[in-house]
Amino acid sequence: MAQFLLLNFFNNQLPGAGNSYSKYCAEYNSTTYDCAKQAGVYLVDWTMWWRDIFITLNWGIILVMMLAGVYLLINDLDQEERRGTLNFIRLSPQRSRSLLTGKLLGVPVLLYLAVGAIAPYICLLECKPMRPPSLP
Repeated sequence: MAQFLLLNFFNNQLPGAGNSYSKYCAEYNSTTYDCAKQAGVYLVDWTMWWRDIFITLNWGIILVMMLAGVYLLINDLDQEERRGTLNFIRLSPQRSRSLLTGKLLGVPVLLYLAVGAIAPYICLLECKPMRPPSLP
């Protein structure tokens, strides 16, 4: 859903019927400063468009991982404190390093899976930007 919203946001910034000016125009008409057309189609800088999507998506992933991960860890520790199971875990014979590793890897596992689901999309953006078919 987030990928769809992101693509829709950037798609609305492209020049179109109601918007003849965009930062993604490859060339501008010198008299009207509108996006130049070739064979009735706007000349769009697709590389810049895909790069902006890639940068936005990467920053968004970093922010979501940091904020949501910290929230999930704090929420889990708070729930264990309220239930009284945090002291039970502390008194267990396991080392504190293994407990901390288990919390860091286990609590935000759904967040990690969501980022893993976005990974093919990121590879698509980074490896080979999509371009529209060339006009005759």
